[in-house]
Amino acid sequence: MAAPRGSTLALSVEKKGSKWRPQRRSRAHMRLWWSTEEARQFQCVLSPFLNEALPVKTTKKDHGVWVVGLAAIASSMQDESSESTSWRQGHLSKGIFDSTQQVSSSGFLFSLHNTRKRKSGETIGHTPLSTPDRDLNLYLPVIGSLVYCESSALYYAAAEAGHTNSSCVGRAMVGFVAAEEYRKNPKLRLEDIQYLQDWLSKEQYLPTVSEELLILFLHASYYKLEAAKTFIDHYYTIKTHAPILFTRRDPLLQELQDYFSVIQVVVLPEKDSQGNVVVIARLKQDDPTVYSHPLSIKTYIMVQDMAVLEHGTVPGFIHILDFKGLTFRHLANINLTIIKQYFTYIQEGYPGIISKDHVIHVVSVTEKILAMCKPFMKKELIAKLQVHSGDMESFYKMVPKKILPKDYGGDGETMEELQRRTCEKMLEHREWFIQDEMMRVDESKRPGKAKSAGDVFGLEGSFKKLDID
Repeated sequence: MAAPRGSTLALSVEKKGSKWRPQRRSRAHMRLWWSTEEARQFQCVLSPFLNEALPVKTTKKDHGVWVVGLAAIASSMQDESSESTSWRQGHLSKGIFDSTQQVSSSGFLFSLHNTRKRKSGETIGHTPLSTPDRDLNLYLPVIGSLVYCESSALYYAAAEAGHTNSSCVGRAMVGFVAAEEYRKNPKLRLEDIQYLQDWLSKEQYLPTVSEELLILFLHASYYKLEAAKTFIDHYYTIKTHAPILFTRRDPLLQELQDYFSVIQVVVLPEKDSQGNVVVIARLKQDDPTVYSHPLSIKTYIMVQDMAVLEHGTVPGFIHILDFKGLTFRHLANINLTIIKQYFTYIQEGYPGIISKDHVIHVVSVTEKILAMCKPFMKKELIAKLQVHSGDMESFYKMVPKKILPKDYGGDGETMEELQRRTCEKMLEHREWFIQDEMMRVDESKRPGKAKSAGDVFGLEGSFKKLDID
């Protein structure tokens, strides 16, 4: 039965077996969803469907399929008198209408295009997508279920059908505005970004990269175009060949949520006097039986990624590693392959500038841990490493005490409060983390020889222990 005009029921997606099925959602759900960044991502997923599924010639009268739900419309509407076959990409807006003026009082209508070819004398009415087996274009049951989604089913459904707009990945949940970056940063030039976009369009093995991420890559390479191209290649190549660190990064995964009771990784709300963003990492539980080295590095990278997405082209990032509670039993769990992959990423692919690394609360295993790390660190990064033994006075001279958490004698919030804030921020960037997993290199299309993990990290196989005298 067709939904009545003005209804506020919404559809969402649910996977049963190999097919996506629609679910109903309440007006309250849709109001909540409308306020999220996932709503903005909806357009990115939908536009390829519209661009590819629409018939060559149609009129506004053919735009008959509608879904009650999101206050949005794809503006791929062709003028009735126009013979043009080009379509404009849509945008999200409130106060939506379709060609028949079917508008709910709250504007919660989403107009889609009926892609059936119109037969002579046939009237194409408003077909509810609650009956996806209706004689519609093959794509429409999938599109119809995309109005609301949970656990990023929206993107996965589109990806399964082979329709995603990868340029939108990376744009979703970025905390800075590209226009503002151009305004405040005289070194950032639009023509350089356009050059990188043109280069990417010719490199078929790389995914499409959003303008915001290109800005970060250019900044991290000190605005040198060739260096930025290398950064982009390394960023996606490293992520492709280090799945243990760069997959299953949905912040709502239970294993990640549980692990934040083992460690604390926080971003301070205030920058230092040079404008650097400060990240602190430490153990929350010192029980080595619950410590996981891969999960520790994964969550640490996730916070680092979130910090650069949130803050944009800041001068740099300061990392504070608190070694308090680390023991030789923790040392036995350290995986050198993971260490190598981390330092390869942070030095060759991370789209942020490392200003300083501080180690505080030096313990008996500090030397051993640093001895494991230094073989994988370039001399430039080693030069930025500062180990603070004894009291904290030397540390306070480099990081203002007033911006530090109360746990470190500062004036800021407690680490517990900051961890809660950081986790909330990560949830705001959830769609980015999920979709980033799909942004990988296609080695079969790489010019020349395809790369393997051994090529990228210089490791044959994996190893877990290194004998240190």
